[in-house]
Amino acid sequence: MGGNRTYFRIILVSVILLFTFLLVYGPHFYYKYPYHIDEWRHISEAIKIGQGELPKNHFLLEVGFDFFLWVLSNVGFNLVLGYKYLPAVFACISSLVLFLFVYRKTSKFYIALLSMVFFASLRSNVNVTGLWFFTPLTFAIPLIFLFFWLFSEGVEKNKIKLIYWSFLVYFIILISHPVSATFMIPILIVYLIAHRKFVKTNYKLFLLFLAIPFLAFIIFFKFFWKGSLINTLNFLFSFIFFRYGWGVLEIKYNIITFYGIVAFIFAVIGTYFAYKNKKYIFVIWPLTLLFFIILFHLFNFTVLAPYQRILYYTILGLVPLSAIGLYHTLNMIKDIFRKYLPNRHGTIFSVIIRSIIFVTIFLAVFYNYYNVDKQVGLYRVIDDNSYSAVKFLQQFPKTTVLAPVDVSTAVFPISGHDILATFYFYNKVDRKIVDEVYMSGNCSKIFELARKYNGEFILSGAPMTNCGWNEVYNNGYYIYKIQ
Repeated sequence: MGGNRTYFRIILVSVILLFTFLLVYGPHFYYKYPYHIDEWRHISEAIKIGQGELPKNHFLLEVGFDFFLWVLSNVGFNLVLGYKYLPAVFACISSLVLFLFVYRKTSKFYIALLSMVFFASLRSNVNVTGLWFFTPLTFAIPLIFLFFWLFSEGVEKNKIKLIYWSFLVYFIILISHPVSATFMIPILIVYLIAHRKFVKTNYKLFLLFLAIPFLAFIIFFKFFWKGSLINTLNFLFSFIFFRYGWGVLEIKYNIITFYGIVAFIFAVIGTYFAYKNKKYIFVIWPLTLLFFIILFHLFNFTVLAPYQRILYYTILGLVPLSAIGLYHTLNMIKDIFRKYLPNRHGTIFSVIIRSIIFVTIFLAVFYNYYNVDKQVGLYRVIDDNSYSAVKFLQQFPKTTVLAPVDVSTAVFPISGHDILATFYFYNKVDRKIVDEVYMSGNCSKIFELARKYNGEFILSGAPMTNCGWNEVYNNGYYIYKIQ
């Protein structure tokens, strides 16, 4: 009997993982290339690591993520054409780690299962990012769950080895996506205050934890050191203080509607039961971050992580609470039927009503899942025609290519050639200059810009035969050789 129940539970978890994979993969059913500008940039950085070149400027701080991509490429994974699978794969990995985390903390299989459902319902857009994209944030999500799992288990059950393992996980997060590590600091402070007896007994252990940022500082010393201690501290401060305008597009979200009204209501209910049952980590996580969200809405700044990230970390923390709230709500309905209809008919009615409630809630949390506001909607850097054209350039020795700004983003990852400008991560030229010369359609201006920066090829989505350039490709997209 126990074996059958185990198999049944494995099937349930597998079904939800499959559902999560298909749901997150959905945007790629009709588009086989990376969507987000960050995805293309990190592909570029991974390729450069393979060429012996580390990321420059603040991009160096996410080198752990780029190194992971480089390892994937080294085992034969095509970073451009295979990247579309990574968001869905990591959503499933995150979901499974979340399941184990919640199951371990609550000892309730169905709370852990429901947490997977609420996790799958999390929305994505190009501003906040999220599960639809494979970025350092989504790479860090399973590690965040794993860290809180190991750390809280170590503290609450006095298992020091688990805390050491959590330190290792924290370090990986720190060198892969620093703000996914720094956002935890206030949560950990509040959590450790609640477990201050353990801290007093093991204070040396936490001195070791404080050494992690110093280790990271040593690794990235050349980047952080600005000639003097004062200048260096000012520079470090810029990485923990985030004003309004940090993002390309700043939107102040209503966390209730962004997470989902139904899911939020159950999170509120879950807060009561989590606190009642002393599952403090689930309560402290989102409530601590809500303070920083309010801070941004009132004063237009946050600390330790930018607003968009704080928002997402908060809804990650709400997920277990929603599962706890729904589980106990369904249990209360079950208890009511047991009390007032303690017979077979009452049991049947209880199952039917709870099933109807669950299905209704399921439909509510996934309603309009793919409906995204246009200003933060998905955009396509390339299509099949422009991909084939850029791929054509692979046969030529490395040079500089002038292309429309969107296509430029994909030029280096696909062909290995340098470009003049991309969307938001500028190369040699401000993107506005490139946009202006292409919009003008003026052959001389386009040619002069390319020659100024030793460009050898000019790409265009429309024929430019009147320019008199040497056309080397014209299959749905156009390439001209000018040198």
